[in-house]
Amino acid sequence: MGAWTFIFPPYDEKPEGFVSVLDHAKKAGYEGIEVGWFAPHPGVSDLATKEERKRYASLFTERGLGIAGVVANFDGAPSVITSDDNSAFLAQLDAQLQLCEDLGITMLRLDLVDGPEVLESMDYERAHERLVSTWTEAARRGKDFGVRIGWEFEPGTAFNKPSQFLRIADEITEPNFGVIYDTTQAHNCLLGRNQQGEIETFPGGQSELLRRLKGKITHVHLIDSNGSLFDNRWSRHIPFGQGDIDWDAVMPALVAAGSRDEWWTVDVCWLENAWPVFEQGRTFVEDLRKKYGQPPAA
Repeated sequence: MGAWTFIFPPYDEKPEGFVSVLDHAKKAGYEGIEVGWFAPHPGVSDLATKEERKRYASLFTERGLGIAGVVANFDGAPSVITSDDNSAFLAQLDAQLQLCEDLGITMLRLDLVDGPEVLESMDYERAHERLVSTWTEAARRGKDFGVRIGWEFEPGTAFNKPSQFLRIADEITEPNFGVIYDTTQAHNCLLGRNQQGEIETFPGGQSELLRRLKGKITHVHLIDSNGSLFDNRWSRHIPFGQGDIDWDAVMPALVAAGSRDEWWTVDVCWLENAWPVFEQGRTFVEDLRKKYGQPPAA
């Protein structure tokens, strides 16, 4: 399960402590946690010494939990698509890759900070070139640390049109790079949510998208969607079975597309009263796994 749910809105005014999240996740039957290195949960600066890293790792092992992956934090680094200088980004990446290696984390997620509107005011091909170049280098560096690099495309950030994120997935050919496939983000991107300019949909739906992404998925997030957005930008995650996703169509396609790791993460971001949804989600996903199987990690 994604721990960042309890530090982002609507929990930002009263975040749930990290240890409490771990305890509750264990009680709910989860096997692992996907973390975000964002305050007030522990971040890179909180894990500067070997002793601090050892204590952090023990929080998981004492509860029998694994670390499914991490959302990297690049606060203060210039955007990788609006700036030609990616040195600050790469320096922060190296520090976080070293931290991943020390903690045994094998998947690091990259996000874009720019909204989709930024591409309307700049040279699109230059922005695309900067992103592909920087993230190709990120994947090469990740390989040296035994860490896979993933990108989760979503309506709230740049390159949210199917033709755009599929092109990126095709052009970054490093085997250590892949997309993070989130069923809610995919649903909304294929509906054209939050796109700028001409709206681009995808008539083939998620089944066709997954066919196009076969062999390029490095991690999976599962949750339902009704096509709505939070704060008119981010995909609203809703309880399984209460949205429009056709799991009988999506799951066979997802299994056939494959994934490069053994984790499936339930993501309940932007929801009030998230714990009941996490609890229902754990059993729902377990039933999906039993019904459709799960691709072995490559």
